[in-house]
Amino acid sequence: MRLDIGCGSIPVGDVNIDLFVGLGPHHKHAIKPKRIPKFVLSDAHFLPFRSKIFTAVHCSHVLEHLFNPCQALNEMSRVATESVFIMVPNNPVTKEHTEHYYSWSLTSFQNLLKRHFSKVEIYGRTKIGDVKSSRMFKLCDRLPILGKPMLRILSYLMALELHAVCNVSFK
Repeated sequence: MRLDIGCGSIPVGDVNIDLFVGLGPHHKHAIKPKRIPKFVLSDAHFLPFRSKIFTAVHCSHVLEHLFNPCQALNEMSRVATESVFIMVPNNPVTKEHTEHYYSWSLTSFQNLLKRHFSKVEIYGRTKIGDVKSSRMFKLCDRLPILGKPMLRILSYLMALELHAVCNVSFK
């Protein structure tokens, strides 16, 4: 069974949780619990499930909105038996969102996850290196006034995000 934490209006789990019903502050579409299979109104900081009940946990664009992401990661690790899949925005150079409490770069996100999981693999949906190696960026980079703003614009347009696959250890 798979748990989707912060499922929003498009759930992917066998069991789906969210903190909001209706139109929440971070949702584009209203959450209608009757249309979501096995919907549970819950907080990611305190998952109402026994330990090691889900094979996998899915959490997309939720951690950056939480007061205590470490506590939520501990809960994810507690309820999962195999893997936890996490997606967050990658904000090394892009404009910060006012509704986010946290933002991570590739390195800081990896350091955070290694404290909670036995094995962590992180993938960037769009690699910042690819942006920097593009012809357009190299041309703009020659003019210092354009280099960093151009990188910000390209990063923003490419909707950079980090995807992590975390293996849960049996302690």
